[in-house]
Amino acid sequence: MRRLASALLLAAAAAVLIAGCNTKNDERHGTVNAKVDTIGGFILSWQPDSGFLRVRVSAPTTGWVAVGFNTLPQMLGANLIIGYVHGDTVRIEDDFGMDAHTHMADIAGEGFDNVGQRSGSESGGRTEIAFIIPLDSGDPRDVPLVVGQSYSLLLSCGADGADDFVSYHSFRVTATITI
Repeated sequence: MRRLASALLLAAAAAVLIAGCNTKNDERHGTVNAKVDTIGGFILSWQPDSGFLRVRVSAPTTGWVAVGFNTLPQMLGANLIIGYVHGDTVRIEDDFGMDAHTHMADIAGEGFDNVGQRSGSESGGRTEIAFIIPLDSGDPRDVPLVVGQSYSLLLSCGADGADDFVSYHSFRVTATITI
């Protein structure tokens, strides 16, 4: 049984490396074997956990940081989580992409705020936010996520000091990840 478990763990680690990310123990995230990737200066870790996706993302800014999940590499229709840290206050909002350039809070439309366990910090010129979201919230504004499937990942950040949900991004990048 131990050999089977070791073989499965080794196969999972190989699959993660082939997908272009590293597997490591991310103590700050509170998970073991979280998938971690560095994409264009962003550091992202994610881990499916009992019907939820645990996410931690940081960027080289003292402004806002956002991560989006979609089936296509575009903002239209994406489930976007955007957050910032201002002093001791952490604000994280559950948004959706209305079109190629605009997003809106889920609760302002027909959706729901499905973000839990919000936290964040700012240190050394980087802003980091962490949260959990349901893999399939049932929210019409969210993209259902399935473990083992690939999705377009949208990462963006605001300029230093842009502690809001409306400032235009100063940098953005897209990638593909496997949940």
